[in-house]
Amino acid sequence: MIENDETDMAIDNLAHVIVCFHLSLRPAEYDRLVAAAEQLDAADSLTDLDVERFVS
Repeated sequence: MIENDETDMAIDNLAHVIVCFHLSLRPAEYDRLVAAAEQLDAADSLTDLDVERFVS
């Protein structure tokens, strides 16, 4: 998806998978995800779905 310039969709899909399956993220994993989302200008996908609540 990223190669096809669908970065928003890629981050959004990943965020949905985390939320739907209640996947727990370590703080370092979440930090890397946020950094990648910010670089791809898609950080709103993470905040809209409140992915941070899955950090443990």
